[in-house]
Formats: sequence, structure tokens, C-alpha cells
Amino acid sequence: MKTGGGIPFEMEAMVHGVTKRLESGLLPIYDAQDFIRKAVAAQGRDWPLLISDDPLAHSSRPYFYLVLCLFAEACAEAQKLPDSFRVALATRTYTGFFSIQEVALAEAALARGEDFLRKVPPGDPDYAAAATAVGEARSQLLSFLGRHAEADQAREQAGKSPLLEGDSLVLRFSRLQLESQEALSLKRQGRLAEALNSYFRCVAALVLMKNEALSSEGESSAVLAHIRHKLSGDLANLAAVLITLGERIEAGGKLKELIDGGVAPEDVARLLRSSGMEPDDLLATADAIPVLAEIYPSGFTPEMLFEEGQEYLGKALELSEACEGWEFAGIQAHRLAGLLHFHFGETEAAREMMLKAIDYASRAGDHVRVATGHKFLADLAIEQGDGPTALTHLMVSAREEIREQVGRGYYARPDGLGLTISDAALRSAARGSDQRVAVAIAESLKVPTTAATMVSGLPTQTEGGHTDGSHLNELLTRREMLRVQVQRNSQDDAGEELRQIEVEIEEERKAVSLRDPRFTRWVDATNLDVSDPQALLRRLRRLGPRTALLGILPVGRTAWTYALWDGGCLIFEQPLPPLDGRTQYDYVAPSEARETWGESTWSNSRRPSSGLLRHV
Repeated sequence: MKTGGGIPFEMEAMVHGVTKRLESGLLPIYDAQDFIRKAVAAQGRDWPLLISDDPLAHSSRPYFYLVLCLFAEACAEAQKLPDSFRVALATRTYTGFFSIQEVALAEAALARGEDFLRKVPPGDPDYAAAATAVGEARSQLLSFLGRHAEADQAREQAGKSPLLEGDSLVLRFSRLQLESQEALSLKRQGRLAEALNSYFRCVAALVLMKNEALSSEGESSAVLAHIRHKLSGDLANLAAVLITLGERIEAGGKLKELIDGGVAPEDVARLLRSSGMEPDDLLATADAIPVLAEIYPSGFTPEMLFEEGQEYLGKALELSEACEGWEFAGIQAHRLAGLLHFHFGETEAAREMMLKAIDYASRAGDHVRVATGHKFLADLAIEQGDGPTALTHLMVSAREEIREQVGRGYYARPDGLGLTISDAALRSAARGSDQRVAVAIAESLKVPTTAATMVSGLPTQTEGGHTDGSHLNELLTRREMLRVQVQRNSQDDAGEELRQIEVEIEEERKAVSLRDPRFTRWVDATNLDVSDPQALLRRLRRLGPRTALLGILPVGRTAWTYALWDGGCLIFEQPLPPLDGRTQYDYVAPSEARETWGESTWSNSRRPSSGLLRHV
């Protein structure tokens, strides 16, 4: 650790103690924040601001990095340091939360930094640096959330900063980072041809920068770790684009076979959507064909693109492991496991790689990769008829999915992975697993965010049920007046204003809650887990000896119904007939590769597939 002075023993002990308890899952984040604030206020007003001397600490030791950031912010508050300095500290905390996939808490930290930035006069000598840091963080977050137009605008504004002007290696690398973010945005928007070109440029430039840094000393050599880390991410994202194109070209060929075989176009369109693609995806793939032809003038096939992707992923993973970039390593190993299984048929190698991915992802607090990794292993166990082993993996998968959803706050997805986990749990019951546990998993994954909110309450709500925030209260009052006005006269123009004010209320409620001290408790899922079947049975017994829990879960063209009571459990699967009575074709494609930033896109498929067509 670096500091401007000596580190008091009490402070050092607290830093390491809080870090270990966060890493082990014994301490909720809101308790850690509260403890740090109170400790600094009571005995640490003169404590130094600590900064890790590891340039990649946010990736190699993310919880340690986060704890240092929280202590630094608490010390800055106690010492009443300038707002421009506190902007920088808040954006570092944003990075800390983002590194452990706590998106909602990352946004709350960024909102705090933006509030401090508003207090800094534009003429302040530190204003430009503070504004650039906030702009880059906001661009990254917006891109992650899929708000690409806003992300592009924020990134463009950050790129105009005079601080990025110059020809030093550090400044050139900073500008290249913005270009890499743009490539990621292009990929997320499905503009694969542009993303492919951009990533090849970024990778080539990063290789040159790495060689330059290796032959330099001083500041240039210090940036080497960052260059390697970024190169690892861009290699993996380049691989993701190639794999996605390979999958889509392969799918397009099979769809053409259906059309040539006389299948109706509307059935082909429905089949396309069932594979997780839209017609625009095929158009985007067609746009990328000339780019691929230029890169591979001797020709290419889906299998060749998969092999290229495997090679780039292998290089990316080597770099991530070398610099202990566990967030990237977890995603890259996860992607490699899927590639080995779905496209090369190397199931045992895929299993070993997925175990490695789970290990790396656990170090980075990556709930998504841990959940999907265990789901992958559960599917393999189900294919082998081993229900108990599958259910063991699904218990972990369900817990991580619950924590991921709650931790996303306003950005929680209503379904997706949770549905496939529930489906797999219920299927495992026919292969010897505990039916009661399977039902508990299915029930626990139904709207976990609502259940968590019932326990913690909304951060904008007081004990009396009123909402904090004067402007928000004004909007709520205005909304009620408009509702009454519309009810009295349905032809009144107030209806449009009412719709607009509803949008304003949601935005204001979110803004208020991000700054509410209770927000951390609302999105912290450290103590959340799958319901205990015995606890469910105890609650049922309290309601009477003949009380049963009944549930239904539609998954694709299947409906699960189940019942749980004190004396037993029943699970039943019933296929749903097509609404129009027509023959349906199904194509279940492997989940598309996800890029290194941890994009969360879920396949709607019920089980792993090699991409074969099925007549249903």
C-alpha cells in the first residue's frame, strides 16, 4: 500500500480484517461501509489516504482495492478535503464496485462523484481531470447497461479532454482505451463488421505499445501492466466476435436448408427467433462477410472461425492469469469451456475449464459467471442421469443468480437465467434428486428482487410510508392531481402530461435512492440464499395439516406444475400445444459468446445444444 505517511496499526488491521470478511462472504457491504465510516469518525480523522501500489489491484485483489477506496472516502470526508479530490476518490470507488460486478453500488458511487463535480468551479485547475474521470466512468457504465447513444456521447466528451493531448505512451494508451470502449459498444449493438475492424486495430496497436513499454523505463514501463490487461480483454472480445460470426454463419446455412426444403418463411422467422436471433442479426452477419474475406483471403468456414477464437481466447487467458486479472480470466475461461463443449465436443476438457472459470470468477465476485458455470456443470450431470450432482450445482447457481439480480437494483432482469435454472432443477428430480429442494429452487427464483425489497424496504421510503426528496414529492403530488383530472374528463390533454410525469418520477426516484444511505442495504445480497425446504414445510404446517404449496412455471413450450406438502411432493411436466395448431420447428443455438466486460445476455434455450435442428 502507498500512503503519504505511516500507516497506523489500527487502520492496517481494519483494512485487512474487513477485506477478509468481505471476501469470505461473512460481512455484508452495507455493514462494511457503516463500520468504516464510524471507525474513521471515532479514531481515524488524521489517518492517511491509502492507495494500492498494485496498478491492477482492482482486478487482482478487488475486495482489497474496494476497502481501500471506502477508507479513503471516509478519511476525505472527515478531513473535509476539496471536492475535486473527492471526485477522484468516488470514481475509484466506482471502479472497485464495478470490478466485483456490483453495478448498482457502482452507479451510486458514480452519482456521488458527479455531485462533488457540480461543486467544483470550471476554472479550478483540477476540474478537467475530475470531469474526465467521471465522463470515462459514466461512458463505461452506460455501455454496460446498453444505453449506447448516451455512452457514445459521454465517451466523445471525455476524448476531447485537453489532458489526453500529447504523444507519450501513457496518453496514447489512454486514447486507445476509449477506442476499445467504442469497439465494445459496437459489438453490443450487433454492428459486428465495425467491431471486427476496430478490435483488430486495437489489438495491433496494443501489441506495439507492449513492445515499446518493454524496451522503455520510467513512466512507460509503469503502464505495461495496464497494456497487458487491456490486450487480454481486447483479444477475448475479438474472439467473441469471431465465434459469434461463426455461429451465425452456421445457423444461416441450416436455415437455408429449411427454406430449400419447403418450410414456410414465417416458420423460418419463428425458428430464427427461438434461436435467440433476429433477422437484423443475419443482416449484420452479411455485412461482416466482406471484412472476413479481407482478413482471410484464402477463405473461411465456421469451424475455422471457432479455431481462431480458441487461439485468441487462449492467449487472452494466459495474459489474465499472468497479471492475476481474475475478472477477465473468469470470463475468458468460461467462454473457452463453452467453445470446447459446444463446437469441439471436448466435454471433459470443457468441464475442467469451467471449474477453473468458476474459481477465477469467485475471486472477482462475478455472480454471473459462477451461476452460469454451475448451470453448465449441472446440465452435464443431467445428461449423464446424475440428478443429485446436478442439484448440488443448481443450488449454487440459484444462489448466485438471486444475488446477481438483487445486486443489480433497478437493472435486474425479470427472467432469463433464473428460468433455465428452475427448469433444470425440476428436470433433475426425475433423475434422483430431492424433489423438495428442486421446488425450493424454483420458488426462490421467482421475483427475488421483490422478496428482498419486502425485507429491506425501498431506500426512498420512510417508516411512515412517505417518500424522501422534496422534488420527488412535488412530482407525486402533481401526478395525483393529473389522475383526478383525467378521471373527470378522459378527453383532457392532461393524459400526455401524466405519461411524461410518470417517466420523471421514475428517474427522480432512482436519483434520490442512489444517494440514500439505505440504498446499499437494498441491493446488498450477501446474506440471501435459496429457501430451505424444511423452513417451507414448517410454514405450511402452521397453516394447517392439509396445507400445500402449489406452483406453476411455464418454460418455452412446457409448463411445470408442482405441489409440496408435509407428507410429500409432486412434480409434473406438461407440453403446451402451439396456439395456432401449426407444426413448430425449433433451433436451439449455443449461447453467444460474451465479451470480457461481462455483458449479461441469456439464451432462451432450455438445455445445451450443439446447434442441431429439431422438429417438434
